[in-house]
Amino acid sequence: NSKKKKKGMSKTEDEKVNETGKTELAPVSQQQLYIKDFICLICKQIANNPMEINCTQHKNTDELLIVGENCLKQFLSSNPNSCPVEQHDGCVYGKGRLAQRQISELIVVCPRQFEQEKDPQSPERSSCDFKGKIKQVNDHLENNCSLRLLDCWYKPFGCNYKCVKSVLQEHLVSEMQLHFDLVIQAFDALKQATEMRRVYLFIYLFIFVMQIVEHETQLEIKKDKDLALLKQQLTQCQQDILRFESSQKTTHIENEKLRKDIESKDNEIKNMKAEMQSNATKLTELQSAFQQAILKHHIDMELMKKDMMEKEKHMLEQQQIVTHLLEEKDDKKILESDNKSQQSFTLDFELLCSSQTLLGHTECVNSIDYLIFENEQLLCSGSNDETIGIWDIVSSQQIKVFKGHTDYVNCVKFSPYHHHNHCLSIVFSASNDATIRFWSVETGEQVGLLDAHTDSVTGVQFSPFVDGRYLCSGSWDKTVRLWDIETNTLLHAFDGHTFAVTCVEFSPLQSTTGTNTNRVGVIGGSGYTICSASNDHTVRLWDVETTRELSVFNGHTDAVKSVKYGQGIIGGANTILSGSFDKTVCLWDSRSKNAIHVFNGHTDGVTCVGYPSIEGNENVICSGSLDKTIRFWDIRNKKEFHKIKGSDDDGGIFCLQFTLLETGTDEKHKKIPTLFCGLGDGAIHLWNKQVS
Repeated sequence: NSKKKKKGMSKTEDEKVNETGKTELAPVSQQQLYIKDFICLICKQIANNPMEINCTQHKNTDELLIVGENCLKQFLSSNPNSCPVEQHDGCVYGKGRLAQRQISELIVVCPRQFEQEKDPQSPERSSCDFKGKIKQVNDHLENNCSLRLLDCWYKPFGCNYKCVKSVLQEHLVSEMQLHFDLVIQAFDALKQATEMRRVYLFIYLFIFVMQIVEHETQLEIKKDKDLALLKQQLTQCQQDILRFESSQKTTHIENEKLRKDIESKDNEIKNMKAEMQSNATKLTELQSAFQQAILKHHIDMELMKKDMMEKEKHMLEQQQIVTHLLEEKDDKKILESDNKSQQSFTLDFELLCSSQTLLGHTECVNSIDYLIFENEQLLCSGSNDETIGIWDIVSSQQIKVFKGHTDYVNCVKFSPYHHHNHCLSIVFSASNDATIRFWSVETGEQVGLLDAHTDSVTGVQFSPFVDGRYLCSGSWDKTVRLWDIETNTLLHAFDGHTFAVTCVEFSPLQSTTGTNTNRVGVIGGSGYTICSASNDHTVRLWDVETTRELSVFNGHTDAVKSVKYGQGIIGGANTILSGSFDKTVCLWDSRSKNAIHVFNGHTDGVTCVGYPSIEGNENVICSGSLDKTIRFWDIRNKKEFHKIKGSDDDGGIFCLQFTLLETGTDEKHKKIPTLFCGLGDGAIHLWNKQVS
């Protein structure tokens, strides 16, 4: 069928078919009888891929009408829609599958041998004795024919000589010098091409760099234009705001005027009604009595107002007198504290020497806490390796490891509430996995969980009142939360920080009489506060009783990482100590909300601050930093007087705590002042005062 899609022939196949069509046929009588039926009507050779002509005009013809597929394509290309047998339109043809099978079975000799024998002048160096079927000819010519011409081995270098396999070795030997010269020429050409490619590469890189410079210049120009446009838009926006405020003010004035007009009209209506009823005597008497009562009420109100103002004035005067007396008393105490401190400075910090190193954590230690429990001196530690370690200080051994957090452990504390009320050793831990977990030192199991925070929990602290029943916590969710540990319930969330809360502290225990109340809303009684620090560069105070924000301390220029309430005589609980990544330690007055002094000296961020909490050293503060130092400062002269320097590879100081270690020696030296510090490399160092 002429509408069916036909497969095309390659040039190589066509050449091989032509060779096959001209081959000498084997002298087989039966083959000679029907070979004429396979002759192409166009080229008069044996048809390759025979196509059978099936036009209705030739239906009475007895012989097969065979045309080679390639010949038919060429004919139809020159004579579209014509027939190669007779002149008519609408030629009908189809694949001659039976004829193709019969042609494929014809026996022939090698076409190359046949052509060689036809040419009497051809040198007969070799011959091919192939005799087989036509369908085997292509494979023979491509793979097995001894007359197949081979390319010279040095064709890639320019030698185009072709010969049969038997002559190739002779050519390689005879033309050795030519081949050597061709190889040398190719090598020289390759070398020149390599040099040119280097030049082109340099030019390309130069153009590429120039394009980058031009692009960056255009970006800077665009940036300047965009900035100018933004400034213009900002100015326009500010002007629009001013116009809007002016319009709002004008509208308010007009509304107020309209209100007064309405009130005036109302009064006029009332007066008209009063005049209409003026003839009613009873109503007039009632109105008169009413007016007298109102007048009397106004007089009474004025008298009460005057009396209240006088009382308020008197109370303010009394308050000023009391405040003045208290300030004089505080100043006197400060002076006495200075004299006493100068006489009883009991700890020489230069005698502190490294005595122990606790190894076990694999990443930086963020927090440590100390506890004496059933004659055991224990230390707990929290680390970025997501574990909590429990250490026996006497043996310097890690006795427990708590695993359960799925991210950094930022803070650990022994629970005073469980210690005092249940005689249990419980550790609380805060983690970047947004949870606070409780762990039993005795069993090594997790015994509780607080999970109300929505982001990393950075710090926890127990209340100094009611045996530590209440817990405060700070988090990256920008809140400070207050918990009741007895019931494991959230009492309140303090909102105010604009970035992550990094640490929290309860104000120190007050000297109060009577029993503490446990009622929510008056937790710890009046006067207790929570101090929190944040990445928003501020320190804030919160009233525990009223849950209000009391103060905001501004002054740091980077994230504040540690806060502590004052422990000594100077200022007492009215001073707050803070350390920041701006490399400073700041002492604040909580009453005036101003900085008493800023201590400069650290060369990297301050991670922790504290008081030695040892009698006679109330005016000393200490700080740890990423600069690998612990520095000691005197509050009175506002100077650094001692420095402990760590090793170059310890990763910096991340936490510290002073305590008195039990030594078990005589009464005079029963307790030794000891400084614990957690390092960035996962170690915990102990610094003791050396005693003779």
